[in-house]
Amino acid sequence: MKKTIVLLTIVLALVAAPVFAETGFTGSVEFKYGTDFSDFATDTGNDTKISLDGKVGEFSTISVGIEADENSNASATLMTLSQDVTGALGVEGPVSFAYKMGKQTYQPADYSGVGGYEDAGRDAKIGQGYEADDTDFTTNSMLGTVLTFGFADMIMIDAVVFPASYFEKAADAANGYFDADNFAEFAVNAYGTFGPAQVSVYYTMSNLSYLADSDGDAIDEAGDMIGANLGLVIDALSVGVLWETDLEKDFQAATGVTGTKPMNTEIGIAAKYVIGSVTPGIAFKTAFYDGSDFAADSGLGLNVTWAAAEMFNVTAAVKNSFVFDDLGDTLGYEVGVDYTLDGVKYSIGYTDGSEFKAYDAELSDTGNMYVKVGASF
Repeated sequence: MKKTIVLLTIVLALVAAPVFAETGFTGSVEFKYGTDFSDFATDTGNDTKISLDGKVGEFSTISVGIEADENSNASATLMTLSQDVTGALGVEGPVSFAYKMGKQTYQPADYSGVGGYEDAGRDAKIGQGYEADDTDFTTNSMLGTVLTFGFADMIMIDAVVFPASYFEKAADAANGYFDADNFAEFAVNAYGTFGPAQVSVYYTMSNLSYLADSDGDAIDEAGDMIGANLGLVIDALSVGVLWETDLEKDFQAATGVTGTKPMNTEIGIAAKYVIGSVTPGIAFKTAFYDGSDFAADSGLGLNVTWAAAEMFNVTAAVKNSFVFDDLGDTLGYEVGVDYTLDGVKYSIGYTDGSEFKAYDAELSDTGNMYVKVGASF
């Protein structure tokens, strides 16, 4: 039934497309295969997507997005109506106002992820959904609204609310925990461009924080976060810096055990520099747990991409995750090639504990071959 509804949504979107003043399609699909020659794994990486954007007026847009996971379960991940209100009213001045309403997720503006490998990307995100088949845990995003205020064409402020997302743990509802419940999620994000620098400062709030599955793994590591990131581009040099604090939060495991997660702060810096056909990158991350010294694990990543020919790249990367007490000891690496043919990108390589371009499928600690095939439009 779920797939039928999704297919009907797609058909209706395609039928409605001609009535839009301007209509555009975007989409992507990616298949990933890995083997350590004793085992084999395949995945779509939840990256099979298609979206339809149609302008219903000069300042108003309807968007519909469909996504299929590795089990071919399709769902509508995006259904929104957006409007530039001040533009539609013909109001000109230093202040602007727009909104986007509907089924959606929200992440703060990010300018820090330029290193391409273990870079300073942030985790803050609200309005998202999860499924954990082993524990029957499901969540779903409900209606969300993003209000965007612009000031002097320099600073933008997003005020975000998801009034009633819900979550439920059906298998354990009879035990009195993880009953179906509703809660609100909020975010505020101020961002803008100042000369060569881009800056984003944000706060997100989600009651889903640190619910855990039966293995104790966090289902949602986002939630209540404050942070800031900076992007700087000067000629061929790009630099990104991130500071983010994951605030103290109560959690409930799938077993019903409750507790309190301490406050964690993460710092990251990444950079890349284009030298002709060669682009080296570097990224470093570390964290402070509950106000303590450096976290038990941090990471340093180095990578290089060589554009050997048009549409053909050679990549290599190395990652060191180490403990500050002993500067220990986990080293990961990979080598691979990318080739794009008529819009389809093919990647093949070997990896051991690295995820710069690789798909390692978590098959082996001693490394495995990977293949990726994908396209987008």
